[in-house]
Amino acid sequence: MPPAIADFAGKNAANFGSFRSLLKPERYYDYNCEMGTSNPPLDAADRKILGVLQKECRISAQALADATGVSAATCWRRLKALEETGVIKGCRAILDREKLGLAVIAFVHVTIERQYANVVAAIEKKIRARPEVLECFATTGDADFTLRVVARDIADYDRFLQTFLLELPEVRQIRSSIALREIKATTELPL
Repeated sequence: MPPAIADFAGKNAANFGSFRSLLKPERYYDYNCEMGTSNPPLDAADRKILGVLQKECRISAQALADATGVSAATCWRRLKALEETGVIKGCRAILDREKLGLAVIAFVHVTIERQYANVVAAIEKKIRARPEVLECFATTGDADFTLRVVARDIADYDRFLQTFLLELPEVRQIRSSIALREIKATTELPL
């Protein structure tokens, strides 16, 4: 439970005691969604809660309730259900990469020789372990993987290429595109 919610619930334990049995997500969502998906349906109140949290994840439970127009108890139950169903995966600080000395962003397209399961698994494991790789996607088209990589400067990125990417098994080709400037960067999903 997020600290703000835990603090709010702790201070208002008498008000929340009767709701503990209601916190199971299956009370709120019908998991028999269309086309066999297990995604819980979201109503307007859930979307409001998610919209506010995407902008300010450290908001207090009462402020969240006020911002979304639902009672604090209802807001808390919905928030808990959204966490338990995995719709809310976590809360993180968004850091300014340039202020941290990470001036270069590269989009890297990696093509491998053969798509053997053990080779792909080994590459994916090694990529997951590298902190400078912010995102990695298995893709269609010319490249098998597309990575978003940060580096301090071009020399730092070159070291990453030479000592890591080019050492991966079965790599046939690497193409890099260096970002000149950032036009849009967000973690907010359209609701």
